[in-house]
Amino acid sequence: MGVRVQAPEALVGWTAAQVAGAAGEAARRALIGAVVLQGLLFVATLLLVSIPPVRRALTPRAFKRERVRDRAREQFIGKNLHATRERTGVLIYVSLHERMAELIADEGIASVTPPQVWAQAMASLTEHMRRGRLGEGFASAVRQCGEVLAERFPADPDDNPDELPDAVVLLSRADGFWV
Repeated sequence: MGVRVQAPEALVGWTAAQVAGAAGEAARRALIGAVVLQGLLFVATLLLVSIPPVRRALTPRAFKRERVRDRAREQFIGKNLHATRERTGVLIYVSLHERMAELIADEGIASVTPPQVWAQAMASLTEHMRRGRLGEGFASAVRQCGEVLAERFPADPDDNPDELPDAVVLLSRADGFWV
């Protein structure tokens, strides 16, 4: 008996060339539709990711952390905090949009201070940040860092100049970085 192949009734009266042509046209239209849809999705994604809060939400935390560290190092060098005679510069850097902070202590003070001391100052700062009290957090962290400096490098009125400005520096959006 054998196998019997029958075309659907919709194709009755069509030649093989017509069926192949219709199939080819359907494939082309499907491919064009897929390419157009992919292009639209790409543009929509690009527009969505260009919105800063969305971009920050999609940026991996480890990447943000590394960028905050890099920016803090740039500021440490850029503000010449490494240029003190006894290498005792300390920088507390906060990136408000990333909600991260970084403390850099120059080698003179860092070599005689265990990391836990700096971790305590940062814990105080970040806890205040979480509560929305950034000013209090800075005051607490600066006070703790000042105590460490006073203990390890006590003031000598005859030979201990204040080599660095004691100031909070706010960076503009153009100076800061935005992930």
